[in-house]
Amino acid sequence: MNVYSRIIEHAKTGRTAIKYRGESRSYAQVCRAMLSLSGYLKERYGGDDTPVLLYGHKEIDLIPCMLGCSLAGHPYVPIDITFPQSRLLMVVEEIRPRLIMDFTGQLRPEGCDVLYKDQITEMLARNTDADTERIAFPDGEDVCYILFTSGSTGRPKGVEIQFSNLDAYMEDFCPLFYAGEGEHTVLNSLSYSFDVSAGYIYPSLYYGYTLHSVDKRMFENLGELFEDLKGSGVRTVMSTPSIMDMCVVSAKFGREILPDVERFIFCGEILTNELARTLKARFGGAAVINTYGPTEATILVTEVTITDGMIGAGRSLPIGHPLPGTVLRVVDEQGNPLPPREKGQLQILGRQCGPGYFKRPDLTAKAFFQDADTGLRGYNTGDICYFDEGEYYFCHRNDFQIKLNGYRIELGDIENNLTRLPYVSRAAVIPVSEGGKTAYLAAFVVLSEQTESTPVKQQIAIKKDLGQLVASYMVPRKVILKSEFPLNTNLKTDRKALEAELH
Repeated sequence: MNVYSRIIEHAKTGRTAIKYRGESRSYAQVCRAMLSLSGYLKERYGGDDTPVLLYGHKEIDLIPCMLGCSLAGHPYVPIDITFPQSRLLMVVEEIRPRLIMDFTGQLRPEGCDVLYKDQITEMLARNTDADTERIAFPDGEDVCYILFTSGSTGRPKGVEIQFSNLDAYMEDFCPLFYAGEGEHTVLNSLSYSFDVSAGYIYPSLYYGYTLHSVDKRMFENLGELFEDLKGSGVRTVMSTPSIMDMCVVSAKFGREILPDVERFIFCGEILTNELARTLKARFGGAAVINTYGPTEATILVTEVTITDGMIGAGRSLPIGHPLPGTVLRVVDEQGNPLPPREKGQLQILGRQCGPGYFKRPDLTAKAFFQDADTGLRGYNTGDICYFDEGEYYFCHRNDFQIKLNGYRIELGDIENNLTRLPYVSRAAVIPVSEGGKTAYLAAFVVLSEQTESTPVKQQIAIKKDLGQLVASYMVPRKVILKSEFPLNTNLKTDRKALEAELH
């Protein structure tokens, strides 16, 4: 499903591709910019396939730069300005780019070329005489982009996604994403360093939809965000639960803000029953769709439309059933398939599984495999899940288990039960270590409703009510009430920031 050829076709129309803070880019402008950058890279760097680092946030020309780089055979590496400088330098050292496109004007790297915002703007606006009928599109095995995720050793690891992987995702997900041939606006709320952003960017461009971009500053000022959204015409929201949790705190967030919204698609975090219930109440008629997928398997591999019955079933919401081209298996520690309702590690098999980690054959060999039975590329997710009545359910990470006073405890189990309490909208449980071992548990909690009770009485009530759902040794010693959770670069709950509050 060639996105480039579709953009070239959309360029013949008057459709708008991207809107951001009063600026807009038509498909004709995006197409010209894409071809201009592609031509520039081919002229200057020849057949070199060295990655190009893109440094910025939500600048309106970042998406054309992504397209131009990948079209020229140079994988793009998007790094958001919210990344710590130390992490940025690690990535630069890892990929050793010959070119950095810096929209901030802050970087002064040695040993490579740099284009700053004004130079990028000028270059993208060049006239191009490219013959669109004879463009050489990348091969399926070429790498389209590299996204850097956290490594257990503190060293970020680059996940490579080939064009064949992206094509497989598009073939499987686009039918679900499709909203008709007319104009349609999709909210562009996520950092380009986060793979879920690619999850809606590429399908939107394929169908000729409009991306309405919002940025970090808007999320720091909900009044500004809501004012921007009112006239946006957004009909599809694909985002993380944390973003919507932050929005629904305000009673104003409803049809008055997003009058045209038709569906919410969630990925990247656990979707709680409370958030799904709230959205269905405030946006009557809008679908709430839950999905799941790791970066290594190209964005997402499951989907399910959440029903009232699922919300009221007394357990966490399902992450869904596999997309058409994906095979899922729940296996034990020896890799043997488990029967329904038994918990084990989730394996993903199919064309969406990427080739591995950039220049890290050691990590690739540990996580990826070639399945002997099916011949499919496979990935060990490290996520503990189970299958029941046609749907998969996420429990916790396999490294999310700790030992406290001799008991093995799954932190995700406690979090899921905390969010079952009708007055809790979000929860994060953090183990606190003393003397090299876990001493006690602390729970950070966001309430779904404010009461006149004192914080101490609320904390006591939470412990008491949670004690009716889990064993006593699983009840956190400390409960900290928060109005909202801090978010990381990917607009997911920042657990490291919460942990820092305990020290």
